[in-house]
Amino acid sequence: TMSAFVAVAFALAFTFAPNVFVGLFTKDEGIMSQTGKLMLISSINLFPRAANIIYGGNIRGMGDTRWMLGTQAFGTAFVVLAAWILIFKLGFGITGLFLAVFLDETVRALLNGYRFYSSVRRRVREIEVSRGAA
Repeated sequence: TMSAFVAVAFALAFTFAPNVFVGLFTKDEGIMSQTGKLMLISSINLFPRAANIIYGGNIRGMGDTRWMLGTQAFGTAFVVLAAWILIFKLGFGITGLFLAVFLDETVRALLNGYRFYSSVRRRVREIEVSRGAA
């Protein structure tokens, strides 16, 4: 819940005042003209990224580090391929890179969320069975 509130706050700030944030790093008008859509994508990306951080930490805490390594390797390959397609084949330019990262975070958030909840359900069943047998 706290993560969602922080993500909403930054999403609103990035959406309604992108040049304030980009202005901290550059005054180049060419770059600043592109920031609106890039900051919007970045702000929306905060939600699946936060889910990945939360689910990933929980999955690692449950001892399933191989799963996290696998999804990270998948994510790296996915971003490279998706960015290449979006940037060069579909002509999205730098926006394609931001979209590729967003798609990667979203896919991995769904996969990690499913893995986490299925692991929790499995462990709860194991505990219930062991208590019933005792």
